[in-house]
Amino acid sequence: APVPAGPMAHVAAEVAALPRCETVPTIDASELSAAEFAERFMRPNKPVLLTGVSNGWRCRSEWTREDQSGERVPDISRMSDLFGDAKVLVVDCDAPLDTDLSRQEMPFREYARYWHARRDDSRGKDGEGDARLLYCKDWTFAEDFPDYPAYETPPHFADDWLNEYWDEQRVKGVGRRLGSHRFVYVGGKGTDTPLHADVLRSFSWSVNLAGKKRWLMVPPHRAHHLVDASGERRPKDIERADVDRFPRSASSAPIVVEQPGDSALFVPSCWYHQVRNETDCVSVNHNWLNAANARLSWAMLRDELASVRAGLADPDDAGDGVLCQSLVERRAGADFKTFAGILASAARRHGKRALDA
Repeated sequence: APVPAGPMAHVAAEVAALPRCETVPTIDASELSAAEFAERFMRPNKPVLLTGVSNGWRCRSEWTREDQSGERVPDISRMSDLFGDAKVLVVDCDAPLDTDLSRQEMPFREYARYWHARRDDSRGKDGEGDARLLYCKDWTFAEDFPDYPAYETPPHFADDWLNEYWDEQRVKGVGRRLGSHRFVYVGGKGTDTPLHADVLRSFSWSVNLAGKKRWLMVPPHRAHHLVDASGERRPKDIERADVDRFPRSASSAPIVVEQPGDSALFVPSCWYHQVRNETDCVSVNHNWLNAANARLSWAMLRDELASVRAGLADPDDAGDGVLCQSLVERRAGADFKTFAGILASAARRHGKRALDA
């Protein structure tokens, strides 16, 4: 088949075929079956906010508590007692870029000490306390504590080829943390995650156990307004974008979603989004893919390969499949071989289930 023209052209062709969406409805999870979710939201790649998802979860009862007003808030002292020795990655949200170089690893109890030493907002900018905005992100909790059943994946999100593949690889002895896409986030008021689209253009679900989050979500058909003249760079914050560098960013017209506690936000593939913790928050997040969005992951990988080859000045390097695939993996989170393994793993599991039925 002919290769589409332009940057990320394969993804653009897939996005053009997606139904358009301008709203994020709120639905009680008990009133939406997994089959209905797949039909109405997952397959057409539309977001939805599901409420009432974390009742009965161990993490909700042990990681959060009620404050004096009756609101659930993170119980960092209890989490530190339970998991204080765990090594977590912490980002300074005031750093210019959220990259691996801006992250530091520390025991969770050290993060808890920071949490309790934070400046009291009621005293203003000159108040006493630690003024940093440190965010505990991408904590691979399920791997660190496999015998601690913190939560159960909601049935709506259970068809997860990505994490099931990596679970199989770890059983085979592949290195720890490789390919983990199950995370816990702990952040105070004002911490945030900059604008991005998820790894491999996967789906994600985010369950907020306590606190309030504010999401800005850009529908895929307006994502092209986010890029600069090069067609590759996007602003860190849509609402504070440099209009000279990103003159069309306002046309991206993001949808605002206010996420309360005890709710799950389904973020479809190719929806650029940024998130701010409006209050202290603790949440659980999974990235995942399946038959509904695998084609978008494949399109992204093909575009990444084309971009890698175009960026290699030496024709021999551009023709070196091993080199190019290693660069694709570094940029996209997987290479062609890994993606083929994900598909083969899913086919084996579904085939076995069909035979056992």
